[in-house]
Order: sequence, then C-alpha cells, then structure tokens
Amino acid sequence: SLALTPSKVYHIGQGSAITIKKIRALGDCQNWINIECATRSGTGTLNFTSANTASYIRFRNIVVTGSTFTVNPHVKIGTVTGVLGIVDAGKKMYWVGGDGHWKNPQHWSLTDGGLPVGCVPGPLDSVYFTNLSGSTSVQVEFGDSVVQFHSIFCSNSTLPISFSGNNKPIQAMGSIVFTPQVTWSVSKNIALYGAATTY
Repeated sequence: SLALTPSKVYHIGQGSAITIKKIRALGDCQNWINIECATRSGTGTLNFTSANTASYIRFRNIVVTGSTFTVNPHVKIGTVTGVLGIVDAGKKMYWVGGDGHWKNPQHWSLTDGGLPVGCVPGPLDSVYFTNLSGSTSVQVEFGDSVVQFHSIFCSNSTLPISFSGNNKPIQAMGSIVFTPQVTWSVSKNIALYGAATTY
C-alpha cells in the first residue's frame, strides 16, 4: 500500500518499475499530486496488481501497466500511457483581490474581476493579471509550495506586479508574458515543459 501526499512531487527512476497493490492518491483542485520520471527522457513504470482510483494527478513520462488505474482528473505530459479517466483540459484563471498568496483560492476567479472560484491554477491553466487584479499594485507571494500553470500573462495590466518567495518548483508548459512593471524576486528557477513557448 502506498500513500501519496497532495502538492508533492514523486519521481520514478528511468527504466524503473514500482509494483503497487493499493494506492491512496487523493489530490484536489488546490493541491495536485505529481508523479514523474526522474529524467526528461525515458519513462518510469507503475505496475498495479489490483484496480485503483485516484484524483488530481499530473503525470510526466509515466507508463501504467497491469490492473486499471483511473484518475479524475489527470494531466499527461510527455509519454504517458495506461491511465484511465478524465483528462484535464485547462481553463483561464484570473487573479483578484490585490495582494496575497498564490495558493489562496480566494485570489482566483474564472472571470476578470469576478468572484473567487475556490481553486488555484493547475498544470494546464492559463493565469492572467489585469487592471482588475488589484487597486494600485499587486504583490504575489509563492511561499513554500509547488506552483504550476500552463501560461502566465501580465500584458493586460498597467499595475506594478511583484512576485516573491518560493523554495519549491515552479512548473510551466506554455508562455510567460511580463511587462516592465513586473518584478520577479523568486528564488527558484522556472521549469519549462512545453514545446511551443513565448518568453
């Protein structure tokens, strides 16, 4: 039996296989679980001896064999096979409410200047900072958490926007579009996984 903690990143060695009878992997829209091959090339294998279900998992270069593994929803990056369930399609998310922490769901809306949606951006979500994100400026603190998004756009805002903190990975798959008003004071590099990107 294997228990995975939401918001953590788990690595499987290239060419390695882990055999599992029972897995507990219950992420949510605020804390995805990440299962990756330890290298950018090659794959790692999860071999299940009984059927399992899970939620909110981001896979990168993982092959699932044996019994069924159903994950709703999930994200596939690179070579991912054998996972059943709903594939997350991504959505637009807008920062609202001025200064705050990235992982605070009260700062994320599905509409520009709208009400909080109760979730934070996931691996395939595009995030937007606009003039409705704050009053005179916006300060975003990453803290000590895994940050994931597809793309980030600040081009529709004339507000000064600052990003700070973070001792954990920042993972992006798409474009990063900043303006001269953006200050990036973040300790970790951004890991870029996408093929088509704009910086």
